[in-house]
Amino acid sequence: MGKHSIAALILTYNDSELTEKLCSYLLQQNEVKYIVVVDNSDNSAIQVYNAGAIPQIASIITYIKAPVNNGYAAGNNIGINHILANTDAEYIWIINNDIIPQANAATSMVDALKVYNNKAICGSVLLYYEDKDIADETARLQCYGGGLYYSFISKSKLLFKNMPLPELQNKEKRSPDFIMGASMMVHKDIFTNVGLLPEEYFMYFEELDWQTMAQKQGYRLIVADGSLVFHMNSLSTRNNRHGFYYLLNRAAIMFTKKYYKLLLPGVLLFHIAEAIFLVPGRKSKWYTLKGLYNGLVYKQERN
Repeated sequence: MGKHSIAALILTYNDSELTEKLCSYLLQQNEVKYIVVVDNSDNSAIQVYNAGAIPQIASIITYIKAPVNNGYAAGNNIGINHILANTDAEYIWIINNDIIPQANAATSMVDALKVYNNKAICGSVLLYYEDKDIADETARLQCYGGGLYYSFISKSKLLFKNMPLPELQNKEKRSPDFIMGASMMVHKDIFTNVGLLPEEYFMYFEELDWQTMAQKQGYRLIVADGSLVFHMNSLSTRNNRHGFYYLLNRAAIMFTKKYYKLLLPGVLLFHIAEAIFLVPGRKSKWYTLKGLYNGLVYKQERN
């Protein structure tokens, strides 16, 4: 692989400080030639990505303000289309702005993709941040690339969650059912072969849906053990728990309707019971049930 063949794609929402911090770390990844920041924030006047703020970034960064916030997939698709049309990047690294990558995180993913002739979607080993940014023997896994998906209840479980990092070396590995979009690398050709990320969800399940389509076309889901990144956890719904319950449950039903229609009655009953007995607070229960209903009545556009 020639040097400087990766474009890092960052989607940000009302958090310029984290995004600038990530950009400074990406400068240390030798193969990253382009950094594309797509801003989904409500503040249309935000102007933080400039030569005065981070001089080293000015020559390689592109800042794009999304005209409207249509969610995770739509924002990333804006960046993907820009990279495909305006750069010579061979690989695209979709990365959350709350990630701190360790040395060689990017090149490890490229090496892993090459093993499968680039017909794969590659994830990182995600670590809990815990106020440190150097992986040592005390680091714990948030997940090994992604997680497992249980279609009969439309729920997921992170793979190897809370495992001490030193134990990973001797652990028998398995491929995740999905790669977490917090750190995910692909070869550019996948967007020609599979298409862009599905935008109907707004948030949650986009990666699983897109990766399901990719697997149907022979793509593998893999994890690069040498790609270590710290994840500060999702900030998008940190101050909006009602939005979390609504969007997650809406997406779960939409995905089940699309790929596991025969399981839909059981999935719906499970989530209704969960809303009644496990979701805290009346308002959160209401938003959960509203999300289930809107997911149920959503009409999938036919290709």
